[in-house]
Amino acid sequence: MTNLALVGCAHIHTPGFIKRIKARTDVKVVAVWDHDAARAKKNADELGAPVVADVAEICSSKDIGAVVICSETNRHEPLVLAAAAAKKHMFVEKPLGMGTADSKKMLKAIEKSKVKFQTGYFMRGSPVHQFLREAVQKGWFGKITRARHSNC
Repeated sequence: MTNLALVGCAHIHTPGFIKRIKARTDVKVVAVWDHDAARAKKNADELGAPVVADVAEICSSKDIGAVVICSETNRHEPLVLAAAAAKKHMFVEKPLGMGTADSKKMLKAIEKSKVKFQTGYFMRGSPVHQFLREAVQKGWFGKITRARHSNC
């Protein structure tokens, strides 16, 4: 069983993550943090987990192996850097950063920490998208000058 912490509860997909986490038997949320205390409590109550007052409590806990970061995007950088420094595996909701500079800074910290990491672009694992990626890499479409895709 992997103990998780929910770090930030602002993202629109947070209720979906909670539903999926609760349905699993191999993970358990053991801490919830959000800068908005009411939002933290609401989501912690739904998960049956305690609210922590400071992200440092999550990062310093040896019992927490991973974090799910669903905070506002402008809060991702310090949260990701802290989780990477603490060697916590992480899922970070999209987009990773506000721009190139902060995203690259987070990338370097994640790579240095050697933790498992994924950001919320879940469709990249779709078999259709994997096939298209392979086709592009192999040059099956020739020189691509424009692409449009719809997911319906």
